[in-house]
Amino acid sequence: MAKKLISIVLSVILAFSAFAICSFAGDTITDQDRELYPEEELAITDPKDRIDRALLSGRKFSYILADTAASKDILEYNLYFWKDEIIDEYHALEAKGDAATDAEWGALYRKMKTPHNNDFDNWGNEWYEYKDDSKATADAKFVASKTELEPGEEFTVDLYLTTNFWFSHMYATVFYDNSVVDVVGCNESYWGKEKPASDVNVHPLGDELSNYTYLEENHFGNYDRIAAGDTRSWVWPDAIKAEEGCYDKYEGYSIGILPRADATTAPSIKADNTKIITYKFKVKDDAKPGSSSPIFCTNDSIWSHAKYDMYDEYLATYPSVSNMTPCWQFMRVNKESDSNMIYVADQHYQCDQKLTIESTEVKVAGAQVEYADYTALDAAIAGFDSSVSGLYTASSWSAYASAVTAGSNVARDLTKDQQATVDAATKAITDAKAALVLNKLVSVDVVGTPTIGSNANIQVVANGSPKAIRLVGDGDNALTFNREDAVITTSGDNEIWSFKVAATTAHASYNVFGRWGDEYNDAGLALDINATEGLDLSIHSISVPDMYPTGTYMDGKIYAGYHDVIIRTSKDVFKVQLIDADGNTRTFDKVTWTPVEDGDELVWTVKTNFYLGNFSFGLRTRAESTTFALTGDYITGRGLY
Repeated sequence: MAKKLISIVLSVILAFSAFAICSFAGDTITDQDRELYPEEELAITDPKDRIDRALLSGRKFSYILADTAASKDILEYNLYFWKDEIIDEYHALEAKGDAATDAEWGALYRKMKTPHNNDFDNWGNEWYEYKDDSKATADAKFVASKTELEPGEEFTVDLYLTTNFWFSHMYATVFYDNSVVDVVGCNESYWGKEKPASDVNVHPLGDELSNYTYLEENHFGNYDRIAAGDTRSWVWPDAIKAEEGCYDKYEGYSIGILPRADATTAPSIKADNTKIITYKFKVKDDAKPGSSSPIFCTNDSIWSHAKYDMYDEYLATYPSVSNMTPCWQFMRVNKESDSNMIYVADQHYQCDQKLTIESTEVKVAGAQVEYADYTALDAAIAGFDSSVSGLYTASSWSAYASAVTAGSNVARDLTKDQQATVDAATKAITDAKAALVLNKLVSVDVVGTPTIGSNANIQVVANGSPKAIRLVGDGDNALTFNREDAVITTSGDNEIWSFKVAATTAHASYNVFGRWGDEYNDAGLALDINATEGLDLSIHSISVPDMYPTGTYMDGKIYAGYHDVIIRTSKDVFKVQLIDADGNTRTFDKVTWTPVEDGDELVWTVKTNFYLGNFSFGLRTRAESTTFALTGDYITGRGLY
């Protein structure tokens, strides 16, 4: 509600300034003002003086309000870092002199205090909507003392800086290819430690920084900082992170420059091609001749408000991390002030400056080694997609995967005269991929001879592990069996699917297809189901009441011991037999077991001993005048103690 009210007040004042001037003579402080703005600022009754002291004079140590307004040139210096419309309104009111009313100056004060997105709760006095710190520009360049060097040779890199603003502190990071060069004096004993080094002072500052010192800050490389985890993913500039393999290639070295503790005064800095610091570097002893390293940072490496959410997130996760030094940062202070006093214009002084960096590059002396071309090999390896392995036979996919593994293990420093090794690995992958064999159905059979009106027991042998089997009959009549609809056993690299199809006529023809991926992708096999009008010796249904889930007979669990198995058959069945995996049989007949008649069916309740561990019982039936024949039915599960 407060945001809406202040927005309405400002709109009315700006749109109808003549009415505002006539409505009241002074700048009336309201309860809402006291809610939104610091009381120490509102205590300044002259609203122009309030602007000058609170927003343009600079606060000592960033927070202590100035007793009096700064000089005119400092006011203008700090005013420059606001948007042009604020500058124009300020100068227009100045030009009016005594004719400018307190109400007009008060309206300008409130406008200048408007936070980003009018969000008082989150930004308050920190990020003003009408500030434009992008007007603060810093142009930096790295200059190497030598650009072609031998392995093991040391060299220096000077950092020169030009700014259009004055500053008291700065933080800077230099990045380099750590496989080629390294910083000398970077205290690597601090790598992976919670606190950065503070005693490695081997890199001299420029002559104009005699009252300043520097601290070694974070190192960014292929290691972790204990307090914050792996800092590379969130501290490194986006432009560097966008380069593939950057974390394994580049290292960053950060320093902070600030007034010396023993210096009584430290004049603030406005750099004009000023040599800020001289880094010491060394070419790696094992650097390859012809290799090179840029020494650089990117233009998007500045501390910014846009990254605040990310900083806050990591501070919440790692509260012990107080020094999340970004790559480049300046503490902008009043013109020609004493850096020890740190007079800053407002709490927004460290963000969003524009940074332009000119890099340098050093090269390792010697002829450039011509290396083998890995482009085709990399493309062949990248084409490997393990998610589709199920579409192909196990042997052909294994050969393909092995070729990819071998290609991935080819040494990456082979020279041009060893190109044949790379090409052979590439060819092995492409040949193995071309030789991939799609899975297919091996065979389809009917187990036994069904009678019309009973179920035919179908057995399908398939490569691999299909997701579904489909039977397509006349008129595209289709029957689909998913994995949960069938009894599935394995046989080497193949699977055997068993399921039932109703035999409603003396003859039915189907084409049988398998699906290993998203579509049915094999040519199909023919299936003929021939049924007789004779005896019905099929199993109509099976139930094991004590098996969990209740009543199931496939892949359930049951306590070891004797339990009822309920089997329904036609009245033609004279005996029912269970066969275990070792060939042992248990036979039940009408005479001694007395099944119950239920309509056209017999209901057999037979006691069966379920042993511990995995079990599998096949079923056979016979009539009085026939021999036993498998029905294609199974009881499978696990016996528990």
